[in-house]
Amino acid sequence: MTSTPDPATLLLSLRGAECARNVALASFALNIWDIVTTIDEEIQYFWSGPWTLTRVLFFFNRYLAPATTIIALYCFFGPDLSETVRCKPVATSDIERDFKDVPSCTNAIKGCFAMNVIGLTAVQAVLVIRIWYLFKHSPVIRVISILSVTIGAILSAFFVGQSFPLLRSIPNEIPGLRQIGCAIPPPTNFWKLFLPALILHTLLFVLTALRALRTPKVFRDAPLLWRLLRDGGVFYFVVLVIVGYSAISAFFIDIPEINIPAIFSNAMLTITSVAISRLMLNLRSLAARLGYDEEWIFNNVEIERLNWKRGIREGEIIVEVDDHSEGLDTSQDLELLECQNLNPKDGPSSLSFRSSVGVRVTRVGDLPAVQGGMPPHVYR
Repeated sequence: MTSTPDPATLLLSLRGAECARNVALASFALNIWDIVTTIDEEIQYFWSGPWTLTRVLFFFNRYLAPATTIIALYCFFGPDLSETVRCKPVATSDIERDFKDVPSCTNAIKGCFAMNVIGLTAVQAVLVIRIWYLFKHSPVIRVISILSVTIGAILSAFFVGQSFPLLRSIPNEIPGLRQIGCAIPPPTNFWKLFLPALILHTLLFVLTALRALRTPKVFRDAPLLWRLLRDGGVFYFVVLVIVGYSAISAFFIDIPEINIPAIFSNAMLTITSVAISRLMLNLRSLAARLGYDEEWIFNNVEIERLNWKRGIREGEIIVEVDDHSEGLDTSQDLELLECQNLNPKDGPSSLSFRSSVGVRVTRVGDLPAVQGGMPPHVYR
């Protein structure tokens, strides 16, 4: 049984819990608003098709956050919750039953933190998938990204497990004071819980930006790379703000109105979950507008180094090489990966060139270079 703190400490904890209660409620409202306003896109892009890893992670990330926040709201709004509750688990006879003390508040708080680690790992896994596609021919970077997420998840789980003894509720024994929810003492040394996420998200954003900026002369004419960098930049800014706020607020042990909401309100998981859901929906929407699969977009991101536009026919794209050929990375040949899948949903696709360009062997064979000055040829 946890010892009862002095009334002054308890009152400070209750004030911090009141602030955290409001932040948790706002976070839950944000989650519900995001789901309601994008449910049509979710149905269109994720409710049908094969169960890929991206699809599984989308649903896991999208609905784990509100489930975790519901548990947090139970801790904050449950009437007359004390450190323990009495339950009757098993009947030993027709007359007598065994009674057992169950620390409901403490276990619920620990469960929220464990679910936070799992949810944040799912968010990071989504980003690693993007890095995996963007660096299709860079096994070193692929390995680095996977190891980074793995190490980050292990460190986060280790720090949370190390902090479990501090994750506890305190009993309210002040006469005449009716407690709503769990009373939580201001935790100490919780800032380190947020460092792995901050470092990992910084690394993943740097890798995304590096991939987009490798050819700066044509970057301005590459709408897909610009979209990836823009959405990734917005997502990273959101993560930087919320994770930085949580880490800094964890230092304010003597100000529970700042410390407790940052750590116990679930705001970080909620905001990152909403941000990554929007990122995934935006990419699916872009893929749908172009008429391609999302995986094709990432696997064939090399074509974004050229100035291209959609052709007249469905699935046809026209590549203009003359204007920006000087911006190409001459150390690498232009690769048109899986060009037979330019428009897999609508049958055979086509690709037009208006100038000469060398193309490597692909799955469908050699695409001969088109000689300059000739009418554009269409390859099916």
